[in-house]
Amino acid sequence: MKILSQIFKRKKENQLFEAMQIEVCASCNIRCTFCPTTHQHHHYGIDTMDLELFQKLALYFPWFKWVYLQGWGEPLLHKDIWQMVQLAKGAGVKVGFTTNGTLLNQDALDNIFRMGVDQISTSIAGATSESHGRLRVGSQLEQIGINVVNLLQQRRAKGINRPRVSISYMLTKDSIHELPEALKLALSWGVDDFYTTNLDYVFNQLADEQKVFCWDEEEQKSSSGSMEANLRQYQEYLDVAASLASKKKISFRSCKLAAKEQEASCELNPNKYVFITVRGDVTPCTYLARMENPKIFRGQSYKFPCQSFGNIQQSGLSQILEGEEYREFCLPFKKREQALTRLMSAFIDYEPSLLRIHQAEEEYSQHLEENSLPKPCQVCPKPFGV
Repeated sequence: MKILSQIFKRKKENQLFEAMQIEVCASCNIRCTFCPTTHQHHHYGIDTMDLELFQKLALYFPWFKWVYLQGWGEPLLHKDIWQMVQLAKGAGVKVGFTTNGTLLNQDALDNIFRMGVDQISTSIAGATSESHGRLRVGSQLEQIGINVVNLLQQRRAKGINRPRVSISYMLTKDSIHELPEALKLALSWGVDDFYTTNLDYVFNQLADEQKVFCWDEEEQKSSSGSMEANLRQYQEYLDVAASLASKKKISFRSCKLAAKEQEASCELNPNKYVFITVRGDVTPCTYLARMENPKIFRGQSYKFPCQSFGNIQQSGLSQILEGEEYREFCLPFKKREQALTRLMSAFIDYEPSLLRIHQAEEEYSQHLEENSLPKPCQVCPKPFGV
């Protein structure tokens, strides 16, 4: 009863997290060249989350606006995926997942509509079957297109507007030149949204070589101008795609190509998002959820263990999120965001002065220095906005 009272107290006080992301499956039916699942296993033989464990998490769903069923594997491989969706929808939250699109068959579509799934994102990595297949080995672009079109046609026939269907496009040196054509392909499918993602988990040398973003101006200069020229060309591809999306009135989101300075937080702020591994570990994000998390940052290699604040099999989520380790990890994110809020207030003051803005900027920089992010986050592209 104590757990239930805590849950309803948070709900009443509107203390909602943005999302709980749950890794219901850690294995995949394709082998993407840029994915760590292809190169290393990380859960000691545990590939799917037990339904019983998921049911323990369901008690806390009212704390969250979204429950997103995806981690490093393909969620539609889980035999109980639709029971999990039903549990989440029954808690009154929005539900979504990212899929490689290969398993969006008619049975899946029937369940998607029956359960009222709110968001589906499908990933592609090229505009042709050959280019897509080289990066997403074992995946057929034509079949993904057929599956997505079937989903959208049936949605229209039912006269409903959900699930919202997005296409995610992975930017690598081998794929970015096909971005405009890939967008045209997605437009022909009739999707609602298209967004690009950087190869931001740089876990091995291949990923480091294939990423399209650069770390800073020094990296550009050290490349004898070739990187700067490449970045200009990459930006042209992004601009062409953005212009096309604007003309066709489709939502389009792109990412930065240069990491110039560390931002106050990152899009996976642990004060707003929680990631649960297939084993039940409560972690800040997917990038610190594997048993070993190698990273290459500015040419230097690092390796971090799983950043687990506790395991849902041993402790309740409320106990874990109120624990010292979780609070200590989240505190610098909170303080840095507060500093950013004060800085923005100085800019939008009714009668702003240059002196006050300058002081606010100095105070902001000082607060970022005094509240440095946890070490694993300092060598991650996410806080740099790429």
